[in-house]
Amino acid sequence: MKQDQESIKLALVPVTLKSPEKIQLQLLESINIIALEDFPKNWTQLLPNLIQEMQTNDIQHINKILTVVQVVLKRFRNKFGVDEVLIDLKYVLDLFQAPLLVIFQSVTGLIQSNASNEQALKSLFSSAKILAEIFYSLNYVDLPEYFEDNMDKWFGAFQYYLNFPHQFASLIGDEDEEGILVKVKAVIIDNLSLYMEKYDDEFQSYAQPFLQIVCNLLYDLPHDQHFDKLVIAGIRYLTTVSTSVSFRLFQETAFLQRVCENIAIKNSQLREVDETTFEDSPIEYIRRDLSTVSEVDTRRRASTELVKGLRRNYEKEVTFIFSGYINQMLANYQGNPELNWKSKEGAIYILTALAVNSSTASLGVTNTNPLIPILPFYQNFVLPELQEGGYPQHHPMIHASSLKFTSVFRNQLPKEAYSALFPIFLNIIRTSDKFVVSTYAAYCIERFLTVKEADGSTRFGQQELKPYLQVLFTDLFNLLDKHLKEKEENDYVLKTLMRVVVIAKGDLYPSYYLEIIKRLTQIIIFVSKNPTNPLFNHYLFETFASLISSLSAVDINTVPQLESSLFPVFQDILQQDVAEFIPYVIQLLGLLLEQPTRELNPLYTTIFNNFIDGTLWNRTGNLPALVRFIQAYLRKSPNLPNPQLNNLLIIFQRLISASSTDHEGFLLLEAMIELIPLPSLDQYLSAIFSLIFGRLTSGKTLKFIRSFLIFFCLFIGKHGAPLVYNKIQSIQNTLFMMILESLLIPNIEKVEGFIERKICTIGLTKILTEVPALTTPETISKWFLVLDKAISITTDKAVTKRSEEEGEVYGEGFELSSTAYSPLVYGSKEGLDPFKGVDPKNFFFTTLDQFCIQKEVRIDASKISENSYNNLKSYFVSIGKPQPFWVV
Repeated sequence: MKQDQESIKLALVPVTLKSPEKIQLQLLESINIIALEDFPKNWTQLLPNLIQEMQTNDIQHINKILTVVQVVLKRFRNKFGVDEVLIDLKYVLDLFQAPLLVIFQSVTGLIQSNASNEQALKSLFSSAKILAEIFYSLNYVDLPEYFEDNMDKWFGAFQYYLNFPHQFASLIGDEDEEGILVKVKAVIIDNLSLYMEKYDDEFQSYAQPFLQIVCNLLYDLPHDQHFDKLVIAGIRYLTTVSTSVSFRLFQETAFLQRVCENIAIKNSQLREVDETTFEDSPIEYIRRDLSTVSEVDTRRRASTELVKGLRRNYEKEVTFIFSGYINQMLANYQGNPELNWKSKEGAIYILTALAVNSSTASLGVTNTNPLIPILPFYQNFVLPELQEGGYPQHHPMIHASSLKFTSVFRNQLPKEAYSALFPIFLNIIRTSDKFVVSTYAAYCIERFLTVKEADGSTRFGQQELKPYLQVLFTDLFNLLDKHLKEKEENDYVLKTLMRVVVIAKGDLYPSYYLEIIKRLTQIIIFVSKNPTNPLFNHYLFETFASLISSLSAVDINTVPQLESSLFPVFQDILQQDVAEFIPYVIQLLGLLLEQPTRELNPLYTTIFNNFIDGTLWNRTGNLPALVRFIQAYLRKSPNLPNPQLNNLLIIFQRLISASSTDHEGFLLLEAMIELIPLPSLDQYLSAIFSLIFGRLTSGKTLKFIRSFLIFFCLFIGKHGAPLVYNKIQSIQNTLFMMILESLLIPNIEKVEGFIERKICTIGLTKILTEVPALTTPETISKWFLVLDKAISITTDKAVTKRSEEEGEVYGEGFELSSTAYSPLVYGSKEGLDPFKGVDPKNFFFTTLDQFCIQKEVRIDASKISENSYNNLKSYFVSIGKPQPFWVV
């Protein structure tokens, strides 16, 4: 096997260098994958061989080699300077830093001598680009001494490249693709930003010359799309300088004004490509415009960040400069609204960038520029665009920007404005024929429903929403249907529908819920034929989850209606194997089954049998939902016949055998131990423990140990320590003590989660008070070690207090953690505490008190850790009781 791997590595690079470009790309990815695992320790010849290959005058061949080097060295980007990374980096630098500079200087010299040879420059600039990318990779983790010593050589050449004239069209590019010279300049400016951000002291003498060079470049670059990456890189460099120790480079008023006007404002303006995207690719326009993800780069986004950066040290000056331009743009619009609509749109955009100091996902803007009159601007210039007279007469892109402004500054608007705006939003949703505008109106509603007052109450909550429910549901469903017919799964509108259902709660009953179920199931049926938008899918099923939870809380008799509506749809999805929907369907089935209905619907038994016999367990994305469904089923029907019980145990064995699924196996086992009558399980217990101990011997991980400890404590908590002790001892004498010594005592504090730690507290309490073998003279020392850990986790905040959830659910910029399985927040498992009603701290100390009195146990500071001893004494002080005599 190892010999085969070495043969592949030996042959891979030569084959890559000789392959056509399309095949080369695939081979480069193979090199990258292997290098991430093996380079440099187990692929020591890779870099020396590549360096040797560079001994040629064939620039095309050199470019291929450099491409391989860059693919391998990209590993150092976004890495921290930990020892392992620094060791690998030093290995590379020792071999390659000097040859890299030699090649770079050689390429630069060839470009200078071929400055009029367009054809030669294409290949040479390709080399320069790759070399600049390698420079970035090698300088990311830390500033290497060799590079610091040769900064003049590198940055002198970088100046030459940035000043190279745009004289050849083929080097500049066209509307379809940026040219190689433009790419080179963008990569070089990225290197400037890297040094400015991370090595500002060493770079300080270069900051001003490069600032002027980059500004001159940006002043002259046109709005053409193929310059976008270069413009964004240049503006990012200016932003980095403005927030660094070199911020004083902007202090000259004339220079600051020119940067604001000829860079920030210039690149904030709408372009023809933006208008085209608005009309032809509305979802793309919305994602780029509303996204809070930094990777979504546009000229406008970069300009906004530049305004923020300049304001950090020059707020008054920058606000004054931009306010003048905003007033000028508004006056220009008033002179001819039809012709100069872009001026109004640009004024709204720039003022937004100028006014925001800080923001959060739930509140929008939380701190504003005190020099900007946000509410007067809203009243005079934004609101009129949404009211009759402004809408729909004026340009739709102004309407979109006005709606976005309203959503951004929702926290600054008074409560009475919300009531005035809701009918406006609904009117726009109902009447606008522009995808972006109607979506933004829905987006505003969704954002408004998340705003909290200082006391934690919702500014526009259930009571305020109630009068609008009928029209809201009608308009939102109609808009969703319209977009689906246009083959757009609009997750923004569906998220609004979800938020309305969540806020409305019981008000959905009895007037609206049947129609909502009908319309939602129609959407599921339509989308299930070809799901394309994971977020849309998620919000769709979250809406159902919230609906189920709200309706069952109002009238449990709605559950059978929900089941009769949903079962046929869910059955079709399962039969058609719609992989994207199945984890959600199983979660909702589990949620329905968890509702406190009087009788078990026989269909659940059929579903249960299909689940434990089927192939759904082959997909890891299904596992959490399947385990949850089985837990819910066992709560309703714990008496399983042997064939079903055997199937569950086979599934458990399969799950526990793999490290990627063993935690799901333990969750399944915990449900069985908690819910299935013990006599039914008794004959299997020895085999279950043998499987677990086999994994502990052959391949234990911290995750496995934690899962085992939770199961171990749950078993003891439910069925008593003597039973578990005897069962384990029957497998091997002293095994129970070995578990305490090697697994429980070293690892129990690593268990996380409120319920999980509660289970452990109860289990430890019973071990301490129900296992006589632990209190003999030979074993009493272990008793005190267990006691120490029990006090530790019992008095820890994780077990005494649930952490408050920060922020809102599904804020701005929300992304799914996984497309295979994403839990439904509004269908979360509540009340599935196996020891519901038991206060863990009270249970532990009360039981311990009784035990110590009965057994005459004395606990002093020498027996347990100082922290545990202090916590033990503090508990009795906290409940107002005198310290018991057994604490000495």
